[in-house]
Amino acid sequence: EIMASKACCDSGPPVPGEYKEVGTYEKLRARNSEFKCYVTGTVKPGKRVNAIILVYDIFGWNDVNKNVFRVADKLAEAGFFVAMPDFYRGNPWPLSKFPPSSEEDKKAFGAWWGKECELKNTNTDIREAVVPFIRKFSKGVKMASIGLLGFCWGGLMCFGCAGLDQTFTYSAIASIHGANLTGEMASKIKCPAMVCPSKDDPPYDDMKKALDGKPFAKHCVYHNFTEQIHGFCAARGDWTKKETKADVDKALDMAVEFFGKMADYE
Repeated sequence: EIMASKACCDSGPPVPGEYKEVGTYEKLRARNSEFKCYVTGTVKPGKRVNAIILVYDIFGWNDVNKNVFRVADKLAEAGFFVAMPDFYRGNPWPLSKFPPSSEEDKKAFGAWWGKECELKNTNTDIREAVVPFIRKFSKGVKMASIGLLGFCWGGLMCFGCAGLDQTFTYSAIASIHGANLTGEMASKIKCPAMVCPSKDDPPYDDMKKALDGKPFAKHCVYHNFTEQIHGFCAARGDWTKKETKADVDKALDMAVEFFGKMADYE
């Protein structure tokens, strides 16, 4: 089943951007294969650390999609320890073929999605490799929280993982222009959420209705970025445009405040 949202397909190709990431790369292992994980931020013995697992959009890692690294480094500058896994293991969908147009490409995209984008695989990578890595890396440091933040496909994965694994509770999750989010997904999570659709994404009404019935409802955050296209914070965002950069900054400021507060929420 092809699960790329209409907003994702309609928003056009990624916007090239130049950026040199400042973090490092670690090799992790799950599902019988290795994958890289971008790590940025510092941990200091005796100090509390708030961790965020960053889930990129459908374009993954490449020379075009540099904004996800900018986001990771900005969160690190704000005091978070950030881990961004390469869930696609160096095999993102080709930029030149998105959205898939021919029947052949659509079939190939469906096969790629089934291999690289399935929720159960993403959840396994996070729970079996990324979370243990964060805990091991922060040995001797007080770990306050582990949250999830995702864009587009990543937003979908954040809600999916938080609802799928009932044995583990994240401190909070955040979706910025998430794809295919539903009230049913929101009803399954056990932690506060931040939901920020773009003008191209469906409204969050059903999600808010589901979350309003949760004991943590008052901690949830919502904002419609009504002037921005789907993907503005990640691959589709041209951060050289003043209006876009202003809303990117607003979204990231909201995330910093949200995850900071939720690190103390129990």
